[in-house]
Amino acid sequence: MRYDTRLESRLSELAILVTARAWDCQLEWTVHEPFAVDAGLSAELLEAIRLGQYPEFERDDEQTVYDYVAELVYNRFVQERTFAHALELLDDAGVVELTGLIGYYSMAAMTLNAFQVPLPKGTKPTLVDCPTFR
Repeated sequence: MRYDTRLESRLSELAILVTARAWDCQLEWTVHEPFAVDAGLSAELLEAIRLGQYPEFERDDEQTVYDYVAELVYNRFVQERTFAHALELLDDAGVVELTGLIGYYSMAAMTLNAFQVPLPKGTKPTLVDCPTFR
């Protein structure tokens, strides 16, 4: 789901972090944030997502993926306009893969949260308002 898709890693990591934030999944966020930085996502974009704010986008593809993921995980539906933009960017197979990625990381976040899987030793939590982490 993460490595063998049409999505470049920058967009995959963006989708993963938006999903992690929606589920308040401290471990998923903390593990993937460095991958997102390495993949080329800006610190400003990540900070806005971490704080639950709508980011300012420098790249249209990032806005398209963000909007698609955020609408699906927060609203449970994707607007026709957003779906059309995603389809234009990623084609049919890419949108299927993006949706599968969101589902997979939602399941992972639910599991990590349900069992309150701790952060690695010595790691500080970065989702400061995360209600599911103790």
